[in-house]
Amino acid sequence: MCLACVFKVSAINSTAEELGRALESIHLAKVRSAESSCYAIVAQHKSAGQTINGILSLFAKSVSWKFFACDDNMNRYLYRHQNRCCLDPSGHETNQALPPPRIIVQGYSHTMEKFSFFKLDNCMWSTMFRNPMSRLISAKFYCTEQSNDALCGSRNSSFFHESSNVEFAKYWGNFQFTNLLLHPRLAPFLSIGPSAKRIGKIHPAPKGMEMKGWQIFRQELDGGDNPRTQAGAQNLELVRYFLPLLFDEIGVLELYSQSWALFDCGMPLGGTTWEKQASKNSVPHYQKNKADERLAIADALNTNDPLVRDEISGDIRIYEDAVAIVKSRFQELQLGSRACFRNGET
Repeated sequence: MCLACVFKVSAINSTAEELGRALESIHLAKVRSAESSCYAIVAQHKSAGQTINGILSLFAKSVSWKFFACDDNMNRYLYRHQNRCCLDPSGHETNQALPPPRIIVQGYSHTMEKFSFFKLDNCMWSTMFRNPMSRLISAKFYCTEQSNDALCGSRNSSFFHESSNVEFAKYWGNFQFTNLLLHPRLAPFLSIGPSAKRIGKIHPAPKGMEMKGWQIFRQELDGGDNPRTQAGAQNLELVRYFLPLLFDEIGVLELYSQSWALFDCGMPLGGTTWEKQASKNSVPHYQKNKADERLAIADALNTNDPLVRDEISGDIRIYEDAVAIVKSRFQELQLGSRACFRNGET
């Protein structure tokens, strides 16, 4: 098995390849055990994240699993600073001997993979992707009404209401690419721009600070999340190489049934399925402009503006890889060649 052989990528040095082989060994060991009682999901913003969080929250309650959430409010200064997601107030890891079962969710959960109880060795890691053009438009509409959300960054609602798709794409950029670069396994290999400050510099926490975690990290990368720069191009190759190694299961919202079937294989929910629970636990649309959003998404997909695509080219490339992974793994599942897991409750 060569999980990282799905794509031919360049700019991967021997040290990264060595880590890749180690991660493959971890996956093989988990396949042999065929059991998991730790689920970890990077619930990416505007990619069915709240639906996934809701499903796992209810599951955790029903089977008495420990439940953790890791969003921007609890992880404001990212994994290099004081990460509060599973730490005590002094910033030290707690419950180092915390026995399974356990679950961690939300958009910054992957920053916790460096801690013993959420390492890839011990947990089933998953995430869900969405077409970046659809995701961009959905985020823009969402931020016109919920601009205080972390995914909206430091702008107010008027910016999102008045900006064009291209202007918002320039602001939000490769949001998914940026956040994936926060994975601790990638930290030793990150490339940063020539004028960037040292990654890991401690930021003060002044009152009223407006910048969100992803914006701080983007500043530190100095182009390292923009594929049009040398550093960004190298980091994109890094993410593409490690993507099938960092996640046991990957879903794509546009491949709805196939993705939930893979989640059933890697993170079973006992006597029900992910697709059934998704239909029951879909998040109500509180946005007043949801109908307008659907029309805008359809128009954006039909227009396929090259100026917008250029601003989110990194996310598009990662999404295309995710689609290929889901199709390949689902085919394995249909052929009976993909090992599935059971949890401690089944």
